[in-house]
Amino acid sequence: MRSTSRTPPSARTGARYVLAAFALCALALGAGMQRAAAELLVCNDTAHDTLRAAAGTAEGSGVATHGWVTIVRSSCATVIAGDLTATTYYVYAQGTGAGASPVLTGPVFLCVGSADHFLVEHADNLKACLSKGAKVLVTAQFVPLRAAGTRRLRLVAGDGTYTLDEKSASASLP
Repeated sequence: MRSTSRTPPSARTGARYVLAAFALCALALGAGMQRAAAELLVCNDTAHDTLRAAAGTAEGSGVATHGWVTIVRSSCATVIAGDLTATTYYVYAQGTGAGASPVLTGPVFLCVGSADHFLVEHADNLKACLSKGAKVLVTAQFVPLRAAGTRRLRLVAGDGTYTLDEKSASASLP
C-alpha cells in the first residue's frame, strides 16, 4: 500500500488566511508611507501683504525663469513643483502694491516677464532676452540655491533677510 502525505484542508485554509493578512498589512503600510512632497517653497514672513515670486532653473547651458507666484503674508507657496533634479535653482521675490520693493534679491541677474504668468528661456542671456520687446521688460537679481539632491527646499523671506529652513540642511545659499 502506498502512503501519501497530504496537508489537511484546515491547515491549507489557515495558511491562506495568514498570507492574506500579511498582504493586507503590507498594503496598509505602503499606503501610509507616502513620499514627502518634492518642491521649492517660498514663505512670506515680511510686512508685505503679498509677495510675487519668480524662480529659475539651470537647464543645459542656460537658465529658464518662470513666474509669478503670489504668496500672502504668513504663508508659503510652491514656486517649483516636482523633483528637484537640477543642482542650482534661483529665486527672486518682490512686494506688491504701492511702494513694492524687492524682498529676495541676490547676485545673479536674470530676465523676468512682466505678465502675470511668464516663461523666459535663456534668461541668463540678458542682451538676448531684453531685446525681445514688451514680453520681457526687466532684469531681477536672483538668489542662487544649491540643491545637492535635496527633495524639498523652503526659503523664508523676512524683512531684509532670507533663510533656508533648517529641514533643508543639504542645500546652501551663496
